[in-house]
Order: sequence, then structure tokens, then C-alpha cells
Amino acid sequence: MKEKTKIITAILISLLIDLLIVLFLVGPTFKGIKQASSDLLYYKKKLALVRGEVANFQDFEAHHQLYLQNLQEMNSLVQSQLFIDKEVPLELVSFCQEEALRENLQFQITPLKVSSQEEKEAPFDFLTLRIRLEGEFSHLLRFLKRLENSQWLIQVQQINISKQEDTTEANLLIRVYAKNGHHKES
Repeated sequence: MKEKTKIITAILISLLIDLLIVLFLVGPTFKGIKQASSDLLYYKKKLALVRGEVANFQDFEAHHQLYLQNLQEMNSLVQSQLFIDKEVPLELVSFCQEEALRENLQFQITPLKVSSQEEKEAPFDFLTLRIRLEGEFSHLLRFLKRLENSQWLIQVQQINISKQEDTTEANLLIRVYAKNGHHKES
């Protein structure tokens, strides 16, 4: 029996040692492998992102002139479409006349002189206009909506609406941004 007990004790001690080896040596090794694998995956993803950014930068470098030309064309288009000619704002005046006629409104437009101080402080050149309209209120609103949605950059600075017997009168003070010397440097 002593022999059998010694063998069982030796087997138990051997199993306990094997279990301790697995717990303290193999377990941490697998944890390290798992951590290293996750780090490797993270760095591979990061490398792929950097390579993509490098490719984008190289594409930008290769097509720089084309992008610059397109930006200049867009700038030119914006300048010609959004800003009026300050010296001869015929397109805007014609637009307002046509819209007033379409809405059966009496129409009068007058350019106003602004102070040189106000002109200096403004970041863009502009033209200030007073527009007087007379007609039905709903027609005035449609005119204003079309003016607001027109191609030009327009800021309504003041609007006065009054009811006269069977008609409505509106006086607008608007600022229309101009392309002559469009952006002022400070």
C-alpha cells in the first residue's frame, strides 16, 4: 500500500506541477501572443491609413495644377455669377424690373451713396439701392422671395411696408455685393 500511495502522491504532485507550469508559464505566453497579435493588427490598420494618406497626397501633388485651374475657374464663375458690376448693375436692375412687371407692381430703384467710412469697413465692395414697390401684398412677397433667391449676394438692410387704401407700399434698402475689387485686404 505504501507503494501505491507513493505513486498516487507522485502523480498528484506531478499533475500539480504541470498545472502550475500551465498557469504560470503557458498562460502568460498565450496572453502575450494575444496582445502581440492585437497590437500587430492595430499597427497594420494604422499603416494602411498612412499609406492611403500618402497616396492621396501623391495624387494631389500629381494633379496640383489641374486642381488649381479648377479652383480658379470656380472662383471666376462665382465672381461673375454672385457679384454685380458696381459701375453698371444692368442685370440686377433688369431682373428687378422684370419681376416687378411679372407681379404687376409699380417699381422704382435708386442708388444711394454711402459714407466712405462704411465703405472702408466693409470686407467687400457693394452697392446700396433703395427699391420702392407698390401693389398687392402677396405680389410684394413673391417679388421679395425672387429677389432673395436670385443669383446675387443681396442683404436686405431695411424694409418698410405700409398699407395705402387698396394697395401696399414697400420700401427696401438693400446692399448688393459687387465684383469690382471683390475682396478688400485689411
